[in-house]
Amino acid sequence: MTPRELTSLADRLGPRYLAEFQVPGMALGAILGQEVAVAAGYGEACLDSGIDVTPKTLFHMASVTKPFVATAVMQLVERGAVDLDDPFVKHVPHFKIADPRGATITVRQLLTHTSGLPDVESYDWDHPEFDAGALDRYIASLASTKLLAAPGERFSYSDIGFDILGALIAASSACPFEDYVADSLLEPLGMCSSSLLLSRVDRAHMACPHRLDDQGKPRRLTTFPYNRRHAGSSTLYSNINDMLRWAQVNLNGGELDARRILQKASLARMWTGTVGNVHPAIPRGGRVGLSWFVFDRNGHRVVGHMGQDDGFASLLLLAPERQFALVSMANRSHDQAQQGLWELQFGLLDRLAP
Repeated sequence: MTPRELTSLADRLGPRYLAEFQVPGMALGAILGQEVAVAAGYGEACLDSGIDVTPKTLFHMASVTKPFVATAVMQLVERGAVDLDDPFVKHVPHFKIADPRGATITVRQLLTHTSGLPDVESYDWDHPEFDAGALDRYIASLASTKLLAAPGERFSYSDIGFDILGALIAASSACPFEDYVADSLLEPLGMCSSSLLLSRVDRAHMACPHRLDDQGKPRRLTTFPYNRRHAGSSTLYSNINDMLRWAQVNLNGGELDARRILQKASLARMWTGTVGNVHPAIPRGGRVGLSWFVFDRNGHRVVGHMGQDDGFASLLLLAPERQFALVSMANRSHDQAQQGLWELQFGLLDRLAP
């Protein structure tokens, strides 16, 4: 498929997705070879606003944040500041839960969702915290938490695990977590519009969150999904232009524009699926590596991560051996909207020549 054919197909499938899943707006991007083949917006950034989605429109990326956190951890591993098999409490000793097994949770287990920690029950989007002490207070609030299983026993998706990794990154780098990600990942990659901190993005370019009402019609939510205590799992804000640079650096083995953010060997470790029976959204046979999910599609390896929080859905898929990447973000949440992104991207991925 040529870039022109890919663009034409995206322009057909994008508006179809909005209509079928009642999504106000979405952005879609694709890398083919070494080039940006698609960078497009469809629909409205905020319902009835008349403001179109463009490649500059910012979306809440939800769990697509997690590979950024894992990459930051792997940078610290490369520097010798962290070992994947370190107990997490070695770096964050104030992490204490109501289960003695919590002291044995390793960094690797947090990255592979095998720590035994439960998932977040409430993100408190309606009571957001913005100050630098939010994460430490959150860790203290976990004191009554008990594990669902012994560390390393099985896969159990946990946003808590990635939230607390922010504290490890801060402790091991002597830099506030969000600043570390900005200084070591976003800025070197030229992702100038992106941030984990809502206060640092241009709200004039931010899409609004939506959900279907009781009549099955999309309505704008009054609460925006941001809480600094959940930055490690959920609060990346980005647009198609920036996310395509993230896709490119991963396809290029950790290097972009002569700036290397990660060694190829580290990236290969992240993409090595080690644990099966994973998230239900992942196609059958998928496995989890270090944050990334890995699965097969028509005989080709695909690496990716999905995201969904109140009012937003996102999906990033990489086909490394085919030098192809797709990223999409929508301003409506629901399992159907998320599933629609999978169908949309598979519709593009399956059209590539073998």
